[in-house]
Amino acid sequence: MKANSVFQITDWNETPVDESTPKVVRGTFYMTFTGELEGKAEMAQLKIYFDDSHAQMFGMTRFIGKLKDKEGSFVFKDDGEFKNGVVTTKWTIIEGSGTADLKGISGEINLVTEGKPKFDIELNYEIN
Repeated sequence: MKANSVFQITDWNETPVDESTPKVVRGTFYMTFTGELEGKAEMAQLKIYFDDSHAQMFGMTRFIGKLKDKEGSFVFKDDGEFKNGVVTTKWTIIEGSGTADLKGISGEINLVTEGKPKFDIELNYEIN
């Protein structure tokens, strides 16, 4: 099944882990989702900056809200790259993380962005 949505980062912060190079930061991002996936999410992410135009990122995001007519929460893991102003990342729902009506959910989002304030996404998912 597919669900289309828009998400927006409403706030974030990044803190260096230490003063070494390449620079590693710990970030927290807060998001809102509207559309068929509707709710709020918080992402915890580690990012390694090789330079100002290239970074690798890994994180987890807890989504709480509704997927169409089902309510609950689940957790995505993300694995991505920032290169020359473009973020390419894959968010995969962690097996066993779904709660309430979303128990048994699996799925993923592939995202490519260019620094826009809002992001159109398509979640491909199943609920068993």
